[in-house]
Amino acid sequence: GLERAGHDGLIADRETLAEWLETLVEMGSGWNDAVLFAESWRRAREGGDPAEVAALAEALAGSRERHAEAMLQGAAFLKAAGAWPNSVLERLPAECAYCV
Repeated sequence: GLERAGHDGLIADRETLAEWLETLVEMGSGWNDAVLFAESWRRAREGGDPAEVAALAEALAGSRERHAEAMLQGAAFLKAAGAWPNSVLERLPAECAYCV
């Protein structure tokens, strides 16, 4: 992620950060996250089933580490978001990947 890119010297200033983010969103995992987030948002607003998007998000994790990261971030988000009751959260699976 961002920390590793900085450590490896890929990001040294505003310009290299912008280039790194552009690549992430256009060709990397940021693209998947953006698409999944947008579809989750659409379904939340229209009353659709977010569980299908959650299953797709979990399936798109390209490695064991990415899967663990997505699921742990999803669990942390659901725990934090639970402080504000919302019917959408009730429609999500108990274990949900981040960005859904």
